[in-house]
Amino acid sequence: MNVISVNVGELDQLSKDLFTSNQAVQNEDGIYIDLKALGVGKLLSSGRVTQPFILKVKAVSSKAASKIREAKGQIINA
Repeated sequence: MNVISVNVGELDQLSKDLFTSNQAVQNEDGIYIDLKALGVGKLLSSGRVTQPFILKVKAVSSKAASKIREAKGQIINA
């Protein structure tokens, strides 16, 4: 079984596309994206995090979680 994954470095472009389709929401804490609802099963660590993201995802690598927290974001386990 293949798990769809996305790297933290792809989140900036992903968020721009998701804003257009109303699937990402900007609030005072950051940019909320429900990756699980988008079919993404795991967040990986390649790339840089440039904004505070609030991500709902089933699985996340420890390095990706650290990068999200360093950028003042958070992970919500789905």
